[in-house]
Amino acid sequence: TGQNFFRSLANHLSDSCQVEYAFVGMIDECQPWLARTIAVSHNGRLMDNFVYDLRGTPCEGVVGKSLCYYKTGMRELFPHDAALVQMGIDSYMGIPLFSNTGKALGLIVLMHTSPIPQPEQAEAILRVVATRAGAELERELAEKALRETEARHSAILESSLDGLIVFDAVGAIVEFNAAAETMFGHPRADAIGRDVADLVMPPALRDEYQRSLARYVESRASGISGPRIEMPALRSDGTEFRVELSVMPLGGTGPLLFAAVVRDITNRLMLEEQLRQSQKLQAIGQLAGGVAHDFNNLLTVIMGYSDVLLASLNPG
Repeated sequence: TGQNFFRSLANHLSDSCQVEYAFVGMIDECQPWLARTIAVSHNGRLMDNFVYDLRGTPCEGVVGKSLCYYKTGMRELFPHDAALVQMGIDSYMGIPLFSNTGKALGLIVLMHTSPIPQPEQAEAILRVVATRAGAELERELAEKALRETEARHSAILESSLDGLIVFDAVGAIVEFNAAAETMFGHPRADAIGRDVADLVMPPALRDEYQRSLARYVESRASGISGPRIEMPALRSDGTEFRVELSVMPLGGTGPLLFAAVVRDITNRLMLEEQLRQSQKLQAIGQLAGGVAHDFNNLLTVIMGYSDVLLASLNPG
């Protein structure tokens, strides 16, 4: 399977079809006019892979189409194909590779500096191996796509500022991201497999959590995110802190899993308390200002009458 299969196939084709060159190529998914070889054999020896432009080459008439055979005169037929000219290729046979849904994936090519010996036998061999090669190439692409998806998911998981804890139907943790490690103080290696309630919840909340989880599992609810709630959580040193929590079941045909998104709101609550204190001080200041203003009005009247009285008295 994999690269070993394609290398073995290229060498086998070069030998069994008695041609100097045999290669297997795949289409570039982002630039479908480009092909990248995944195995190249020259007289039974593997060569370095390369990328080439399909346009203006005999391969352009093969990819996504049908078997193509040129008995002779390749350099005259395709004078702008520098690779053919440089290698002195005279004859060519290529067959397309498809997925099981009919999607064009690549091609297998035989090339020779003179007419291909026994072309009928070479064609029969290509038709036999093309199905197997197409299936293997499809499997390789599927595995690559899966690896890329997993890498993206891992990057998103680890770059999240919120803690993300994934646990199964019995509460065992199966994923614990970097933000959760920082938030709760437990290394991921220690958290995996532990009961989520015992690890991050205060003892007073654990029984209610177990009842809620049992109800969820019994109903097999999926795809519905629970409301974000505020609740206390437990750090590894035993201190409690406030978090904002949302839990949702993860869809799929596998085991029932839940994802808990946890946000430490300690700083937010502190800022809110500071805001409330500031608002209280502002209200007291406004009250004091109002009292002072009203009292000042009284003092103005008193001082005015006092000046009148003083003006009516004799000096001394």
